[in-house]
Amino acid sequence: MLVDATAGHELLSFMDAYSGYNQILMHPDDQEKTAFMTNLGIFCYKESSLVSETAVSAVLFREEEGKQSPVYYVSKALLNAETRYRQLEKLALALIHAARKLRPYFQCHPITVLTTFPLKKILHKPELSGRLTKWAVELSEYEVTYKPQTSLKSQAERELCCLTKGQSVGIWKLQVDGSSNTKGSGLGLVLTSPQGDVIEQAVRCGFKATNNEAEYEAMIAGLGLAKDMGVKKIVVFSDSQLVVNQMQGSYLVRDNKMTAYLNKTKELQSVFDEFTINQAPRGENSHADALANLGSSIQTTDPKTIPVVYLQWPAVWKDEEEQVNDISNNRTWITPIVEYLEQDILPEDKNEARRVKAQSVRFTIIRGKLYKRSFSSPYLKCINHAEAKYVLAELHEGECGNHSGGRSLAHRALTQGYYWPTMRADSSDYARRCDKCQRFAQISHQPSERLISITSPWPFMKWGMDIVGKLPTAPGQKMYMLTVTDYFSKWIEADSFHQIRDKEVKGFIWKNVICRYGIPK
Repeated sequence: MLVDATAGHELLSFMDAYSGYNQILMHPDDQEKTAFMTNLGIFCYKESSLVSETAVSAVLFREEEGKQSPVYYVSKALLNAETRYRQLEKLALALIHAARKLRPYFQCHPITVLTTFPLKKILHKPELSGRLTKWAVELSEYEVTYKPQTSLKSQAERELCCLTKGQSVGIWKLQVDGSSNTKGSGLGLVLTSPQGDVIEQAVRCGFKATNNEAEYEAMIAGLGLAKDMGVKKIVVFSDSQLVVNQMQGSYLVRDNKMTAYLNKTKELQSVFDEFTINQAPRGENSHADALANLGSSIQTTDPKTIPVVYLQWPAVWKDEEEQVNDISNNRTWITPIVEYLEQDILPEDKNEARRVKAQSVRFTIIRGKLYKRSFSSPYLKCINHAEAKYVLAELHEGECGNHSGGRSLAHRALTQGYYWPTMRADSSDYARRCDKCQRFAQISHQPSERLISITSPWPFMKWGMDIVGKLPTAPGQKMYMLTVTDYFSKWIEADSFHQIRDKEVKGFIWKNVICRYGIPK
């Protein structure tokens, strides 16, 4: 509490984060991986070394005049279920734990996350798990942005080191293959951890090698990679019948060069506590074979990172059934959310920017279209108001329309997979304006005004009395009329008199009210 109270002021508490006894020293390579940075110079680095098999942690840094000084350190021991999270889920857990512990810093300053890992895409990807969705909603409270962090090391090497943290326990799977052609020789390595994380490499050989020599080179390179990761139990798969049988002792080795390769492989084999090698059919080893062909085909001497992009639809594909326009044509309620998800562009107004960031957690972009995550149904396609009118017209009075009411119409639009913010109000307004609904609707027998409640619910228990006159003279010189009216049934009792005195009133009430209906309450 003292640190929180004095941060940003001239005085510091007794827990001086600039002193040497509580500084968290980090390797320079780790400092380049993940960081939190504000426009006021506050940094929070979260390295892969701070995400282990049993715990996650984070450090809050402050930079002044080029010097970085730690301010706060938080950590969390993982529960039994949390230890089975994937690596990126653990990184997201470290971020959410830092946001909870350092809530005052996150609330007072805009935070920029510099990371080599795609945390933003992970938190906004369509196939999010329940916990990642919950964390994304929780982080939407703060002004957190994500930017890529450049580094001298290649991304593949950083991910390679990160994946090996705490995953040496269990049986690993290694697939190897070698390729040799007129363009050169290449090796393909696919190493799979017990948790399912895959590390793949395509190696270009700078020397000439036969097919058998390339197969041995791939075997040696793969075992060396597993050795560097601290793997103790491994199962190797190769499609080379010669290499597998020579390793198992079924084939004799007659060539001196093959003998040297076999001895080197046996030397690496002795490092592992459990080692098994099997011959895999070429069809089941296609992943390593593709990497080997890639390595033998590329003419290069420098390491490269070649991203593989999945193209789901052809470039000339066009959905003829879609009658809606692209989300980038006109500025609608969709535009700010799309600009933030694709380009990290936020409105200049801070309140509006906060609102857009909070909303964007529930949306994702699939094939250039914006979709909203629903709770119990598939993704809902987001449409603008012009497209909403077309959808409502088709659902209300189209071929399958039943001229339903506003509430039912909004529910039908939702179950058909569409969403826009004002769908309920628009549906009710459209149903009210429908000409056919007004013409052929059932006649309502309800009163045009609300009924007024009465004060007495019992009949003939409460009466109202009045004297009418002076009227024209009737037979018997009668010129006055005495009336009583029941409040509940509106029943009227009346009689005429020559004059009205207390005697006439008493006789009228006795004869016309008490004797007929009883004593009023």
